[in-house]
Amino acid sequence: MQGEFRGDFTRDTYDKSKHFLRVLMQQGRVQLDADFNEQTSILLNRLQTLAKDVFGLQGGPEENCGFEFIGNEEQINNINNLKEEEKQKLKQRLQSQGYLISKGNYYVNGILCESDEFISYFQQPDFTPEPIDPCKVQLNGTTYLAYLDVWERHITPIEDYDDLKINIREVALGGADTATRSKLVWQVKLKQLKDNQDIETVAKQVTKDHDYFRSVLGQELLKSGEGKIIARVTKPSSGINDPCIIPFNSKFRGTENYLYRAEIFTVSPDDNKNKLSFVWSRENSSIVFPIVTSTVMNSSAIALNLEYLGKDKDSRVSASQTLLTGGLWQRY
Repeated sequence: MQGEFRGDFTRDTYDKSKHFLRVLMQQGRVQLDADFNEQTSILLNRLQTLAKDVFGLQGGPEENCGFEFIGNEEQINNINNLKEEEKQKLKQRLQSQGYLISKGNYYVNGILCESDEFISYFQQPDFTPEPIDPCKVQLNGTTYLAYLDVWERHITPIEDYDDLKINIREVALGGADTATRSKLVWQVKLKQLKDNQDIETVAKQVTKDHDYFRSVLGQELLKSGEGKIIARVTKPSSGINDPCIIPFNSKFRGTENYLYRAEIFTVSPDDNKNKLSFVWSRENSSIVFPIVTSTVMNSSAIALNLEYLGKDKDSRVSASQTLLTGGLWQRY
């Protein structure tokens, strides 16, 4: 699984280098979530690889190619599968909303991105860009590179709420947790180019060289890491060598599986030394407490009303614990 997945998983067993074709279930065996998730990852990898082999690193179908950045009426006139009446409405929206993003499908590295309708660049479903005045852009002759940013996001029942659609949580179970989902997030973004950069040259180069594309975005130093966390039990000092005997001061006495997770929050220079601020979790950061309401008490305090304080004694909030607040605004 690639991306930020905070579910209560046993582990992630998918390894592309092993070239497994499928998962075979056996009778009378223990069923694990890792096996089911690996089967999904195997199938998803094959589908995305097939799409990349057909379309290349990026591309879309000729009749329904989406995510065109529309900045003038000429682009609207060149859309073939629209009636004249629809084109006139789009031109009116272009005048009032600045820039538009065309509907349709587009593939990025084999990943399918879908947009069901023409939308405003400034009103994207998962992204709020900085305001840009199209008139000033045209007068100043500023050049921008439009690109599509895509990734997979983990969705829990708490985050999936829509009064008009079927949600993940099964209300008949009385709030019991079940499976989660993943969602493809796409964002159309603009990057202002330098005065000495030719847009046609840059556009051709970024489609061929990913490292060059990262340098244009100023992200050449941001590379995915391979850091790993190792958790171990401290050996008892009493001299007990039997692994079946649990020391009396041991905090973990359960039988459930733990998936450890560590997150680096800040890297701040201090006297030419980097100090790391991080948090870790035994449950893959899957224990959450939905915030129902928030009230500003004063300039330094906010009162939060939680939906619940925990589903059992092990996950219940106590007075001495510290909680990290987060939400959709942090993700984007």
